[in-house]
Parts: sequence; structure tokens; C-alpha cells
Amino acid sequence: LGSSASALVGAIYIANYFGDIQLSKHEVLQLATEIEGHPDNVAPTIYGGLIAGFYNDVSKETSVAHIDIPDVDVIVTIPTYELKTEASRRALPQKLTHSEAVKSSAISNTMICALAQHNYELAGKLMQQDGFHEPYRQHLIAEFDEVKTIASQHNAYATVISGAGPTILIFSRKENSGELVRSLNSQVVSCHSELVDINISGVKERIVYQ
Repeated sequence: LGSSASALVGAIYIANYFGDIQLSKHEVLQLATEIEGHPDNVAPTIYGGLIAGFYNDVSKETSVAHIDIPDVDVIVTIPTYELKTEASRRALPQKLTHSEAVKSSAISNTMICALAQHNYELAGKLMQQDGFHEPYRQHLIAEFDEVKTIASQHNAYATVISGAGPTILIFSRKENSGELVRSLNSQVVSCHSELVDINISGVKERIVYQ
């Protein structure tokens, strides 16, 4: 769930406060992205909500765009075991053909547009056609297919791998999410599933000492 990004942003905010550096949010984003190598997790950690981002490693510029918060419930299914990010990255191919890259980019671009238009049916359908990482990583998460099947039985919009895994994300219709969580916890005993809130405000500073 991008915990390394949360830790990194927290560390920068602590240094920013105690060092009286006075970095702006964008400057924090730029620094965190350079350290992390991409804005995928640090940007929403800083700003909250749903964000698409790109880091130009030549110009060292980070670009982000905000999308309205989807009107869906988000369920996380967390296996009891750890999946090292390095192992998950090794599962990815070193190269994609031009046609594979074009197809996967078209899927991703259309999915983002569907989210922006609140067309969750289409967005969910496209999420499950990812060609960049999920086909290569799903075998590393033994419960993935079972979780996906149960979610589909409850008419969920989509079931996807969260980043490098092993956490699984389910985008659920709000009226079905409670029963879906109960079904997952009773049927997939090697995982813990729960409904989570989407952070819409991003990182916050709070002084807890005098």
C-alpha cells in the first residue's frame, strides 16, 4: 500500500519542520519523487485523493494531475505473508514489444478517462485488462484468483494487485461492500479483508509535544 512512500514523506516533513527549511508541498513532492524514483505513491501521500503522475528523470521534473475521488468503496485484502518488492519486480519482463506497450497504454489512458467521468463500470473493466504488471505478478499471490472470483460474485467493479503486492485492492459498489468483506474473511482465511477510507487531504502536521 505504498508504506515506504508514507515513511519517506513523513521523514521529509519532520526534517522540514525541525530544520525550518520551509519546503512547499510541491518541493516536498519533487524531493520525495527523486528519492523514490517515481511519484506513484508519494504524490497521493502528500496531496491525498486520486493522482496520476510522471517523473522526467532527464529534466528532474515531476508532473501530477488530480482526479475526483471515485464514489466507490475500497476493500483491501492483505495476505499473512510478505512479498518482497524486489521479488515482485523480478517477475516483470525487461521489455515489452511496441504493440504490447501501445495496447497497455491505451487501456491505462482510457481507464483514467473513465474514472474522471465517474464511469466505474468501464474503469473497472479496463483495470482488469492491465498488461504492464498484473499478468506477471498474480502467480506470486496464491489467493488472488479466489479473491477476484468472490469479488465478482458480489458485483465488484474491479479486483487488482496493489502495487507490487501482496495486498489486493477491490473497488466495490457501496451497497455490497459489507457483505463482500464478510464473505472474504470467512472464505479466504489466509488473508484479512477490511473496508478502508480514501485519504482526501494528504499528509497533515500536528505537534504533539510542548
